[in-house]
Amino acid sequence: MIEDLSSYQNHMSLYSFTEKEMTKVRIIEKRDKGAIDLDDVNIGLLCSVRTAYRYLSKYRKHGPPGLIHRLRGRPSNNKSNKLDVIKKYALQEKYKDFGPTLLAETLTEGL
Repeated sequence: MIEDLSSYQNHMSLYSFTEKEMTKVRIIEKRDKGAIDLDDVNIGLLCSVRTAYRYLSKYRKHGPPGLIHRLRGRPSNNKSNKLDVIKKYALQEKYKDFGPTLLAETLTEGL
């Protein structure tokens, strides 16, 4: 558990931390204060020495919010557009007997 919540109150009101991220913050903070060794960080976070140094560097530069995953709240690159899905099903309905290659050739000829 966090011994001193006053240092986190500003960050906690602006950011939401998962339990995993809070554990990471606690361990990295202890390492930054010199209370634990780097080997303890590696064991506690199940990470390599290089990753532990990266976490420590981010913590020193940005504080606890630096340890939050940077892609949180952004859409996935794998997410398909609803309009593309509708077009795909419309084409499959119209050209049922066409394979993917023939369908691609037919569509490019029409353009």
